[in-house]
Amino acid sequence: MLGWLVIHHQKTAERFTANFDLLQQAAKCRGIDLIIKTDKELFYLLNNGEDLQDTPDFVIFWDSDMYLARYLETIGIPLFNCAEAIEGTVNKAITHIKLHKKKIKMPRTIIAPRDINVSDHVQQEFLIKVVKAFAFPIILKGCFGSFGNQVFLANNDEQLLSLTRQFNFQPFLYQEFIESSRGRDVRINVVGDKCVAAMYRYSGNDDFRANVAVGGKVEKYEPSAKEKDIAIRACQALNLDFAGVDLLFDEDGDPIVCEVNSSALIKTISELTGVNVASHIIEHIEKKF
Repeated sequence: MLGWLVIHHQKTAERFTANFDLLQQAAKCRGIDLIIKTDKELFYLLNNGEDLQDTPDFVIFWDSDMYLARYLETIGIPLFNCAEAIEGTVNKAITHIKLHKKKIKMPRTIIAPRDINVSDHVQQEFLIKVVKAFAFPIILKGCFGSFGNQVFLANNDEQLLSLTRQFNFQPFLYQEFIESSRGRDVRINVVGDKCVAAMYRYSGNDDFRANVAVGGKVEKYEPSAKEKDIAIRACQALNLDFAGVDLLFDEDGDPIVCEVNSSALIKTISELTGVNVASHIIEHIEKKF
């Protein structure tokens, strides 16, 4: 069996390539040849109408380019995760809409209007309503950020206005800040409707975020039945074969879905828990065939 591992052409740092190695090794153990292809390489071939040589049996889509995912599906290649799932996780506004439809608990969210930066009057009028809805502090989050990037905390009106202007016509949203989960969350890796590994993340400094990329620390974690259930339901709502689901804690300790990542890095959680997440992904794909 032949597979492609589709990645972004700029993800050459060791923190990315180590994850790709795990997937290739897991595939090799199952007799599968998993070849890395970059988005740049494939777009060139597709857009120039060139025949793709040795079309794979499947693609593990470890990128965030919704258009490329759609393109590959149109020529009949099965994607894991599929294009619909990629779109639903890459764009946090769509994530919110789809999870809200399935009544999955999240921080209260207001998607910023597209014209929010058109004028000071529009901004101020809308921000008054945001403050009434949430009170400070308030999270501002870019719809296409990752690794804790494009996530900001506004503590007053001045910061809220400044951060709103900073997005400068980029899509973003406002969220209530879950104070009870400040600087801590849980990452659960779900594969094929099963929670296969989990870790507790906490800020290694005074950062309100727990992401490892911004200095967060990690510990092995055994998720509760509630945490497993909400993580699985979030993946089902987004039509995901596998994903990393980030959960916050409400005041009662119950889980709230913060974000869902269709290509969550697996090296750290695999080493921490002793669970080979890559093997679970490859075995899941085999079962699909």
